[in-house]
Amino acid sequence: MNNKKEFITKTIPFEAFVSKGVDSSGSNGVEICGYASVFNLVDLHGDLMEKGAFSRGRGKKRSPFMLWQHQVNHFCGKWEACEEDEYGLKVKGIVSTSTEWGRKALENIRKGKVSGLSVGFFCDESTKVKNVRVIKSATLVEISLVTTPANPYSRFSPLNGDFLDIESFGSCASI
Repeated sequence: MNNKKEFITKTIPFEAFVSKGVDSSGSNGVEICGYASVFNLVDLHGDLMEKGAFSRGRGKKRSPFMLWQHQVNHFCGKWEACEEDEYGLKVKGIVSTSTEWGRKALENIRKGKVSGLSVGFFCDESTKVKNVRVIKSATLVEISLVTTPANPYSRFSPLNGDFLDIESFGSCASI
């Protein structure tokens, strides 16, 4: 029996990193907020993330990496806050202008090509209900900026509202 956990990323086809020079003032980047995962919604892979799944994760609790399109060497910033609320996994972070992939991400955000978020995690516990995998516990590893999220409601917007409508995301001031 193989007990090795499968690493899962949640996008349609398509260690630790410390972001130096990025601060919450946005002077070296653009602050964004949104939902990396939305609870109790079947995504395009047939998975449903149960409310509380990330807080029940068995792995080491640490800040997830901010990546571009789930590419492990494409760091594009830093997540400053990450918490579960009634709706999903709410996040706030800085897309950095001091990294190559941060600058590429910001260029695509400004062009309206990217507004999706996607989680990379280890599934610690799940059950199958008909054709849906219900994820009860997950260890979060990374959250990527993506063009096409598997969960269409996993989106972000810049906090300054320069180029996307942030009203649809509610207030991120609480995180």
